[in-house]
Amino acid sequence: VIKKIKPNFKVLGPRYGKLMKEIVRAISLMTHEDITKFEKEGTYTIETQKQNIILASEDVEILSEDIPGWLVASEGDLTVALDISVTEELRFEGIAREFINRIQNYRKESGFDVTDKILISIQKHSAINKAIEKHKKYISSQTLAKDIRLVDKLDRTNSRKVEIDDDITTYIKVEKVI
Repeated sequence: VIKKIKPNFKVLGPRYGKLMKEIVRAISLMTHEDITKFEKEGTYTIETQKQNIILASEDVEILSEDIPGWLVASEGDLTVALDISVTEELRFEGIAREFINRIQNYRKESGFDVTDKILISIQKHSAINKAIEKHKKYISSQTLAKDIRLVDKLDRTNSRKVEIDDDITTYIKVEKVI
Protein backbone atom coordinates (compact mmCIF):
# COMPACT_ATOMS: atom_id res chain seq x y z
CA VAL A 1 0.00 0.00 0.00
CA ILE A 2 1.26 3.42 -0.87
CA LYS A 3 0.85 5.80 2.06
CA LYS A 4 0.96 9.56 1.85
CA ILE A 5 1.11 12.03 4.69
CA LYS A 6 0.23 15.69 4.81
CA PRO A 7 0.19 18.27 7.58
CA ASN A 8 -3.03 19.34 9.27
CA PHE A 9 -2.58 23.09 8.86
CA LYS A 10 -5.55 23.96 11.10
CA VAL A 11 -3.87 22.27 14.05
CA LEU A 12 -0.19 22.95 13.34
CA GLY A 13 -0.48 26.53 12.01
CA PRO A 14 -1.68 28.21 15.21
CA ARG A 15 0.84 26.24 17.30
CA TYR A 16 3.99 26.61 15.21
CA GLY A 17 3.38 29.60 12.90
CA LYS A 18 6.82 30.56 11.54
CA LEU A 19 8.14 26.98 11.81
CA MET A 20 5.46 25.66 9.45
CA LYS A 21 7.73 25.84 6.40
CA GLU A 22 10.27 23.53 8.07
CA ILE A 23 7.54 21.21 9.38
CA VAL A 24 5.91 20.89 5.94
CA ARG A 25 9.30 20.16 4.36
CA ALA A 26 10.13 17.52 6.99
CA ILE A 27 6.72 15.85 6.58
CA SER A 28 7.11 15.81 2.79
CA LEU A 29 10.45 14.00 3.17
CA MET A 30 9.00 11.20 5.34
CA THR A 31 9.53 7.72 3.93
CA HIS A 32 7.02 4.87 3.91
CA GLU A 33 8.87 3.41 6.91
CA ASP A 34 8.64 6.76 8.76
CA ILE A 35 4.89 6.92 8.14
CA THR A 36 4.38 3.31 9.27
CA LYS A 37 6.42 3.95 12.43
CA PHE A 38 4.40 7.12 13.08
CA GLU A 39 1.14 5.17 12.72
CA LYS A 40 2.30 2.46 15.15
CA GLU A 41 3.80 4.75 17.79
CA GLY A 42 1.32 7.61 17.49
CA THR A 43 4.08 10.24 17.52
CA TYR A 44 6.93 11.38 15.31
CA THR A 45 9.75 13.80 16.15
CA ILE A 46 10.87 16.43 13.67
CA GLU A 47 14.15 18.21 14.27
CA THR A 48 14.10 21.85 13.21
CA GLN A 49 16.85 24.46 13.59
CA LYS A 50 15.10 26.02 16.57
CA GLN A 51 13.53 23.04 18.38
CA ASN A 52 12.42 19.43 18.20
CA ILE A 53 8.73 19.11 17.41
CA ILE A 54 6.78 16.03 18.44
CA LEU A 55 3.90 15.42 16.05
CA ALA A 56 0.80 13.53 17.19
CA SER A 57 -1.65 11.71 14.91
CA GLU A 58 -4.07 14.66 14.90
CA ASP A 59 -1.29 16.89 13.53
CA VAL A 60 -1.25 15.05 10.19
CA GLU A 61 -3.48 13.22 7.77
CA ILE A 62 -2.27 9.82 6.58
CA LEU A 63 -3.82 8.57 3.37
CA SER A 64 -3.68 5.15 1.74
CA GLU A 65 -3.41 5.44 -2.01
CA ASP A 66 -5.10 2.78 -4.09
CA ILE A 67 -2.87 0.58 -6.17
CA PRO A 68 -4.16 0.13 -9.74
CA GLY A 69 -6.37 -2.98 -9.82
CA TRP A 70 -6.77 -2.99 -6.03
CA LEU A 71 -9.22 -1.38 -3.64
CA VAL A 72 -7.55 -0.42 -0.36
CA ALA A 73 -9.13 0.55 2.96
CA SER A 74 -7.36 1.35 6.23
CA GLU A 75 -8.49 1.85 9.77
CA GLY A 76 -5.92 2.30 12.49
CA ASP A 77 -3.06 -0.09 11.86
CA LEU A 78 -5.21 -2.50 9.83
CA THR A 79 -5.14 -2.27 6.03
CA VAL A 80 -7.16 -4.47 3.70
CA ALA A 81 -6.52 -4.66 -0.05
CA LEU A 82 -8.94 -6.31 -2.44
CA ASP A 83 -7.94 -7.35 -5.94
CA ILE A 84 -10.71 -5.94 -8.15
CA SER A 85 -9.30 -6.89 -11.52
CA VAL A 86 -11.78 -8.88 -13.59
CA THR A 87 -10.31 -12.02 -15.10
CA GLU A 88 -11.73 -13.64 -18.20
CA GLU A 89 -13.17 -16.43 -16.01
CA LEU A 90 -14.96 -13.91 -13.75
CA ARG A 91 -16.29 -12.05 -16.79
CA PHE A 92 -17.62 -15.30 -18.28
CA GLU A 93 -19.28 -16.24 -14.99
CA GLY A 94 -20.87 -12.78 -14.79
CA ILE A 95 -22.26 -13.14 -18.33
CA ALA A 96 -23.68 -16.57 -17.45
CA ARG A 97 -25.39 -15.15 -14.35
CA GLU A 98 -26.84 -12.28 -16.36
CA PHE A 99 -28.26 -14.75 -18.88
CA ILE A 100 -29.78 -16.84 -16.09
CA ASN A 101 -31.47 -13.72 -14.76
CA ARG A 102 -32.83 -12.73 -18.19
CA ILE A 103 -34.05 -16.27 -18.93
CA GLN A 104 -35.77 -16.58 -15.53
CA ASN A 105 -37.54 -13.25 -16.14
CA TYR A 106 -38.53 -14.45 -19.63
CA ARG A 107 -39.97 -17.67 -18.11
CA LYS A 108 -41.94 -15.72 -15.51
CA GLU A 109 -43.30 -13.16 -17.99
CA SER A 110 -44.31 -16.01 -20.35
CA GLY A 111 -46.34 -17.66 -17.59
CA PHE A 112 -44.27 -20.86 -17.45
CA ASP A 113 -44.56 -23.08 -14.39
CA VAL A 114 -41.52 -23.26 -12.14
CA THR A 115 -41.02 -26.91 -13.16
CA ASP A 116 -41.47 -26.45 -16.95
CA LYS A 117 -38.51 -27.64 -19.02
CA ILE A 118 -37.41 -25.26 -21.75
CA LEU A 119 -35.30 -24.92 -24.90
CA ILE A 120 -33.16 -21.79 -25.18
CA SER A 121 -31.87 -20.19 -28.36
CA ILE A 122 -29.38 -17.34 -28.08
CA GLN A 123 -28.29 -15.23 -31.01
CA LYS A 124 -24.51 -15.32 -31.28
CA HIS A 125 -22.50 -12.30 -30.19
CA SER A 126 -18.71 -12.32 -30.10
CA ALA A 127 -18.66 -10.99 -26.53
CA ILE A 128 -20.82 -13.82 -25.10
CA ASN A 129 -20.29 -16.96 -27.18
CA LYS A 130 -17.37 -18.37 -25.16
CA ALA A 131 -19.09 -17.61 -21.86
CA ILE A 132 -22.29 -19.41 -22.95
CA GLU A 133 -20.35 -22.45 -24.16
CA LYS A 134 -18.24 -22.60 -21.00
CA HIS A 135 -21.20 -22.27 -18.61
CA LYS A 136 -23.84 -24.10 -20.67
CA LYS A 137 -24.43 -26.81 -18.03
CA TYR A 138 -24.69 -24.28 -15.23
CA ILE A 139 -27.16 -22.09 -17.15
CA SER A 140 -29.18 -25.20 -18.09
CA SER A 141 -29.36 -26.46 -14.51
CA GLN A 142 -30.45 -23.08 -13.17
CA THR A 143 -33.13 -22.51 -15.82
CA LEU A 144 -34.31 -26.14 -16.38
CA ALA A 145 -33.18 -25.97 -19.99
CA LYS A 146 -33.01 -29.22 -21.96
CA ASP A 147 -30.71 -27.51 -24.45
CA ILE A 148 -29.08 -24.17 -25.16
CA ARG A 149 -28.31 -23.33 -28.76
CA LEU A 150 -26.18 -20.50 -30.05
CA VAL A 151 -27.67 -19.52 -33.41
CA ASP A 152 -26.56 -17.10 -36.10
CA LYS A 153 -29.86 -15.22 -36.28
CA LEU A 154 -33.18 -15.20 -34.40
CA ASP A 155 -36.49 -14.04 -35.79
CA ARG A 156 -37.27 -10.76 -33.98
CA THR A 157 -41.04 -11.52 -33.82
CA ASN A 158 -40.74 -14.50 -31.45
CA SER A 159 -37.57 -13.60 -29.53
CA ARG A 160 -36.62 -10.94 -27.00
CA LYS A 161 -33.86 -8.40 -27.07
CA VAL A 162 -31.68 -8.64 -23.98
CA GLU A 163 -28.98 -6.29 -22.79
CA ILE A 164 -26.25 -8.07 -20.86
CA ASP A 165 -23.96 -5.06 -20.49
CA ASP A 166 -23.88 -1.51 -21.82
CA ASP A 167 -22.32 -2.71 -25.06
CA ILE A 168 -23.64 -6.30 -25.25
CA THR A 169 -27.11 -6.74 -26.72
CA THR A 170 -28.48 -9.91 -28.28
CA TYR A 171 -31.72 -11.86 -28.69
CA ILE A 172 -33.00 -14.94 -26.86
CA LYS A 173 -35.88 -17.28 -27.48
CA VAL A 174 -37.31 -19.53 -24.76
CA GLU A 175 -39.71 -22.33 -25.65
CA LYS A 176 -41.51 -24.70 -23.32
CA VAL A 177 -40.74 -28.38 -23.94
CA ILE A 178 -44.00 -30.30 -24.33
